[in-house]
Amino acid sequence: GKPFEEIRKLYTLGKELGRGQFGVTYYCTENSTGNPYACKSILKRKLVSKNDREDMKREIQIMQHLSGQPNI
Repeated sequence: GKPFEEIRKLYTLGKELGRGQFGVTYYCTENSTGNPYACKSILKRKLVSKNDREDMKREIQIMQHLSGQPNI
């Protein structure tokens, strides 16, 4: 339900932290505050089946639910 934004306008991406089935997680820094975060980049071309897309949506919902928690 949230609008998409160009991530590179808001954050500077750093080194790769890990890889998963659908994408890559990077160390990133918020440009406006300098706060460090991890940023997960999901490759849409890897979402080939309906189950893949549902798994991705579920993961996004979980992360949105956890936002604001310490260390997330």
